Amino acid sequence: MKEEDTTSALADADAQYRAILALMTHLLASGLSRAALKKTTMRALAALRDPRIASQKKPSRRPTVSEKISRAFQRWRLFRRFIDAHGNPKALPLHGPAPSVESLIRQEGLGDSTRTVIKEIIKLKLIKRLRSGRYVPTGRHVIIGGHHPYVYEDHARSIVRLLQTAHFNAVARKDSLKFIERSAHVGRLPRAKLQAFRDFTNQQGAALVDTVNEWLESHNLPRGRLRGKRRDTEAGIHLYAFAGTQQ
Repeated sequence: MKEEDTTSALADADAQYRAILALMTHLLASGLSRAALKKTTMRALAALRDPRIASQKKPSRRPTVSEKISRAFQRWRLFRRFIDAHGNPKALPLHGPAPSVESLIRQEGLGDSTRTVIKEIIKLKLIKRLRSGRYVPTGRHVIIGGHHPYVYEDHARSIVRLLQTAHFNAVARKDSLKFIERSAHVGRLPRAKLQAFRDFTNQQGAALVDTVNEWLESHNLPRGRLRGKRRDTEAGIHLYAFAGTQQ
């Protein structure tokens, strides 16, 4: 092997090592024990022996719990049945037949888990109780913070989607088929400007996500519309900012 080939292989191996190490560190921070992490890793390695799994190209279509919650809240803000004359979400009873918070969540196919998810929604302060005893969303977006299982479930899905997009773009035969995969980065941002960067990206990012979400919702097929062979797919964007120094 040529020297430059050896150097390239070592660099690739180091990048892969750092990616796996970062993922494992993240999983440990989420509360997974080292024993459970080892068991999970061995299980994944064993699964790769199955050629059907190793060669799997299509991502899972099953949405995460937080994605289901987000979709339910989107209906709460978009569908005429759930908004008032001013276009704001109506105050809904927590349980019972539609229109209610329970009916919105149950429509996402959570089944017996619906009431458990509702309890988590209350704990996470995604909805608030009014004096009337009914509930409304606390914010425009569903944002789940902290070390919550829903968050780490979403993180895992986001990592998979990122890698799938990068792989697809690498093998795409035409540039027109590639999905956007870009970044903006500087290496020496003054720490005094970090909050300004955070505020700026939060504002610009929220505007972009809202615009894309409106476009997606206007083209999203209603349930039950499809017959026979599937002609739909999931689609979306995931936007985040980063900084080497947090404060």
